[in-house]
Amino acid sequence: MVESKSLKLYLFSFRNHGAFHEDCVNIIMKDLIALMDPRYIEVIGDFTPRGGISILPFANYGRPGTKYEELAFQRLANHPCTMKKALAIINPISGTGSKKSIPDLLAQAYNASEYELFLTYTKAAGHAEELARRAASEGYDHVIAVGGDGTVNEVARGLVGSQTAPRHRP
Repeated sequence: MVESKSLKLYLFSFRNHGAFHEDCVNIIMKDLIALMDPRYIEVIGDFTPRGGISILPFANYGRPGTKYEELAFQRLANHPCTMKKALAIINPISGTGSKKSIPDLLAQAYNASEYELFLTYTKAAGHAEELARRAASEGYDHVIAVGGDGTVNEVARGLVGSQTAPRHRP
């Protein structure tokens, strides 16, 4: 166990450290391993640097040759920072049926998947293209078009030339 004031002072020493945030998290984790000899440890940095673009680097360790080594691998593989991201772009006025059940149906479909699912709704004609373009620039792995032919067309136009894979759910 580490005394909280000592930990605060130690963490404060990284304020003007001049290294990448990921490097700081790894240094902190290695220092804590040397100090405490844990079976398992996770360190998550919650950085909000000047300029306002936050980052959440994650590092973990499981003692080699123990069940904690496998736990560390599983936690890292399924951590939100390593999960793939999917965005469902839902056109609430397409077709004739209600879209109220769509979020629950998508949540069920993606529940046990390797994707973290996000939902957004279009507000006007052309908005799906803008949302898809933004999703591609923000690194989403999949974009799901939920609507009619017009919604699918807009989403496809927004993804042209990107690495993001479109998915259509009728």
